[in-house]
Amino acid sequence: MIDPKNVDYRRNVDPAITEEFWLYSFLVAGKTSSTIAPRLDGMLMDLPKRAELKLRYNPFARISILFRDDIFTYDEAVQYLKEWGFGQQKRTLRFFKQTLELYTSKRGSGIEYYPVEYWSIKEIESIYGVGLKTSRFFLMNTRDNVRVAAIDTHIIKYLKHKNVISEDVPLVTPTNKSTYEAYERLFIELADKKNMNIRDFDQQIWNHYSSNPKTEYKEAC
Repeated sequence: MIDPKNVDYRRNVDPAITEEFWLYSFLVAGKTSSTIAPRLDGMLMDLPKRAELKLRYNPFARISILFRDDIFTYDEAVQYLKEWGFGQQKRTLRFFKQTLELYTSKRGSGIEYYPVEYWSIKEIESIYGVGLKTSRFFLMNTRDNVRVAAIDTHIIKYLKHKNVISEDVPLVTPTNKSTYEAYERLFIELADKKNMNIRDFDQQIWNHYSSNPKTEYKEAC
């Protein structure tokens, strides 16, 4: 199961964990991580039982059971996700379907599976429901030295503290791509000035604000 308190999988060598973290990265957006992680784990354990199959732990193979006509109709798959407590079930099914399509997209060239750890950011963002923050959250926590940032509340607080964006900016992830990318560049520049890995710098700031939400991040001055 994904550990919501430690999502640094950059040193992970198990493809199954990377697959599960990919699914988690989508499902956790805007949700409570301590709730989503066990729900995802439970569903992945249950799906082979529904199909009466003994499968090795391969999350993508397991979610593919949702698209087997002899196991689930579309409406039954929607209801199944609802029973596991996942919202926006049709959106989630579409995300699962496109994930599997990308995973098997190289078969025409003789490659049976295209592992998620090799997907480009463009390919990742082509999947339905995957936004700028989700793509970057996944990449930052699974690959070393990627030049991206997951802009969230704690990052915006920090950028305000450093006086590089206006105090009037809302404490929410920008939905406008150009605005998001502008904030991302500012944060990466600040990390570079401190000679810090972007992901580690993000974690340091998150740790501070999660414990001291109303206190400025003085250590970063």
